[in-house]
Amino acid sequence: VRSVVDHPTIGPATMAPPVCVIAEVEPNDRLTDTWNHPPLCEGLPAIGIMDQGDGGDYLRVVLDRSGTLQVGLADIPAGRDYDLLLYNYQGQSLGSSQQPGNLPEQLSAAVAAGEYAIRVYPSVGRSPQPYELRWRLDP
Repeated sequence: VRSVVDHPTIGPATMAPPVCVIAEVEPNDRLTDTWNHPPLCEGLPAIGIMDQGDGGDYLRVVLDRSGTLQVGLADIPAGRDYDLLLYNYQGQSLGSSQQPGNLPEQLSAAVAAGEYAIRVYPSVGRSPQPYELRWRLDP
């Protein structure tokens, strides 16, 4: 628990929301959950965990320009098979990667500026071991 104290000459303390995150933020099992969370940071590894009962993770990205969105999923735990999907703000599927087993997933899609959701879906099994997700926007 973090406590913040008001400063008499500066005024009330405020905590700004993070600009971007490097880990999943729960709840994120539904597409509609993701729009209220900070977006993932571009180019930095983001960590997620697919615990028992988890229906999948939706993670938000915000793009300030058009380009080719590249998304990679790695460190899928042994004996598991996670897939990668991409949705626009309206919930339309824009692409997927469905490699067998725990092979890394790679997704590429031409996109306009806007908000998108990346879904990590557990097609076989779940694990408390983390996976790693990265994204970047190429011209």
